[in-house]
Amino acid sequence: SGATGWSGNFTRATANFEPDSGEGDYSLTWQAGPQDSHARSMLIHIEQLAATNAGIAYFGYGPQIDDSDAGSIDGMICNWAGPGSNHSLISSTPYAQKQIFGTGTDGVYTAVTNHIRYAPTNSCELSSGGSASFAQVGGGGTADIASGSGVTHELVDATEVTVTVPSDPEDVDL
Repeated sequence: SGATGWSGNFTRATANFEPDSGEGDYSLTWQAGPQDSHARSMLIHIEQLAATNAGIAYFGYGPQIDDSDAGSIDGMICNWAGPGSNHSLISSTPYAQKQIFGTGTDGVYTAVTNHIRYAPTNSCELSSGGSASFAQVGGGGTADIASGSGVTHELVDATEVTVTVPSDPEDVDL
């Protein structure tokens, strides 16, 4: 309570790119509201190759959207809304999701390498002695993880994030 200025969702997008090729850096940051503890950020870099484009994307959590460092990725929160959820970034090693992608001659972007898998737990992992049932996103139904199998995350260290947030535009005529 007591927050002023805005409520609901706030999205901030910045980009620094070559209009003809799309080559450049992109940032999309979203926060649910002023009481939300962290913003969610996606940073993307696209390079033009001979006849195609390739790129790298990162996703994670960072400072609130009104912070001067908004858009940066400080780590990962893997259990935002599940049982025992914790909105603190994992402090032992700050994680981020990473995906490398490219285009074919058809111009459609396709993932080449994924580092996005994690368990929706406070540690981003599920020990091999545990069991759980999670709702699948986009596939419907549930995903049962049998006792003994566990989930080891495939996230990268957030210090590996190589894309920086593009600067705000200057001298813009509205």
